[in-house]
Amino acid sequence: MARVFISVLGTTDYQKCTYCFENKKGLPDVRFVQEAMIERFCRHWTTEDRILVFVTESAKKLNWEDNGHKDKQGVSLEREGLKIRLTRLRPTAPVETIDIPEGKSEKEIREIFQKLHANLNAGDEVIFDITHSFRSIPMLALVALHYSKVIKRVRLTGIYYGAFEVLGSQREVEQMPLEKRLAPVFDLTPFDNLLDWTVAIGVFLRSGNAALATQLAEHQAQRVLREKKGADLDAQHLRKVAGLLSIFSKDITTCRGLKITRDVGDLKRVIQESRNSCQDSPFSPLLELVEKSLEDFSGQDVMDGIRAAEWCAQHNLVQQGYTILRESLITYVCHKHGIDPTEREGRETVTDDIGADLKMLGEYNRDSKQKKLGATPQRAFCSAVFGDNLELLRVYQRLFMVRNDINHAGMRKGAQPADTLIRELQELTKETNRLLFASDSDHIHGVGQP
Repeated sequence: MARVFISVLGTTDYQKCTYCFENKKGLPDVRFVQEAMIERFCRHWTTEDRILVFVTESAKKLNWEDNGHKDKQGVSLEREGLKIRLTRLRPTAPVETIDIPEGKSEKEIREIFQKLHANLNAGDEVIFDITHSFRSIPMLALVALHYSKVIKRVRLTGIYYGAFEVLGSQREVEQMPLEKRLAPVFDLTPFDNLLDWTVAIGVFLRSGNAALATQLAEHQAQRVLREKKGADLDAQHLRKVAGLLSIFSKDITTCRGLKITRDVGDLKRVIQESRNSCQDSPFSPLLELVEKSLEDFSGQDVMDGIRAAEWCAQHNLVQQGYTILRESLITYVCHKHGIDPTEREGRETVTDDIGADLKMLGEYNRDSKQKKLGATPQRAFCSAVFGDNLELLRVYQRLFMVRNDINHAGMRKGAQPADTLIRELQELTKETNRLLFASDSDHIHGVGQP
């Protein structure tokens, strides 16, 4: 793993100033922001690290070499180029120039992208100076760096911009005493961090997987503790949220029915606390999206079980969805008949009773078919556990059959295709909602965590 400083050299005839980092003066009297940044960030680097300066042909002529600029009469101006300036600075890390095209065509833009990516190695930690990047270079570099994060697992540890223009126009700066030319260097790294969090939250909302958010939170927490001694409130709140997102995600993935209600309640509480504390933060809208995705969880075990099955259907966690939906219906029956749903013997009895009802339902259906053919049914049918709500029993019957299909990995005749299994889960959760919450709300409301 090496540290890499990346900068793009421009073509302007830069004026001397002092670039200031975090309200502290940096290297004084420099024309090139690269000098100040290399002194600030690369002073203690080793020969294993690298300093890469990307240059076009014109930038190399005008600012890498000496005396590249001319006055209005065409006479060369005495200007030391960045090459000699860095030689005097004597960084331990080797300095290398990378030739790039001007970016005047799509082909040249692709070439710049490829060169940015090609000059990064696996595991590199990158500091990127965008001060003199021209045209589309900053966007290309960010895309290349994020591309390399995936392909080569590089880490972007800093993005910086030297804001020389805050001093005024070229003429105003020329008339300004050198000691007053204090140009701030802006740390834009938080915006890259925001982009990472946007991706991580997007992955969670689409897939239900919080692993990326958790990984990001841990990495960010380490950086904050190292650099800011824990003073970043956003980082602290996001770490708490990410930790609880991970717990909730694992609850769903491993079908931890007894924990879902409690853990989703903790998650919603911490999200609300974080939003209240960081109302002006750009992270707040992201947290709001997560909060909205969890709003249907009510804090009641049966309801939350059905919501969890819906969550699974929405996030392509099909096998988990069938398991959670089935066990939530069993829990519903346990509550309805005053049985502790966490007590093994009672739960097994309920499951057996539902199985017996399904067998009787099959016989009833056959009798009903015979009746249509002119025969007399042997008996009327009423479920021992669901009463006269045969629709709910039929939902369980469909659920039981499809769940067996999945659990046996489709290794039998008549196995359903994947799209059918996904669609059936969506329909079953919708039907359960309609039958359970609308028709038997007296048994559901007030049912809490066992």
